[in-house]
Amino acid sequence: MKWSSDKPTAPGYYWHRSRTMVNGKHFTWVVEIEKVSDVLYVAGLSPNRFILENASGDWAGPIPAPEEGG
Repeated sequence: MKWSSDKPTAPGYYWHRSRTMVNGKHFTWVVEIEKVSDVLYVAGLSPNRFILENASGDWAGPIPAPEEGG
């Protein structure tokens, strides 16, 4: 899996890396991309989701969903 500036095109979980660096490091976290009425949203960065089109940064994924243990 490699980082890309191309935004996700389908719902799922993705790595997101901010372009802002602090002490030489990027902020990196996993976010969920949701589709509502044909619009993709980023969830997981704040209490509110926002339109993916307005997001900046780099992306990697989608990340496969974990399987249930048993």
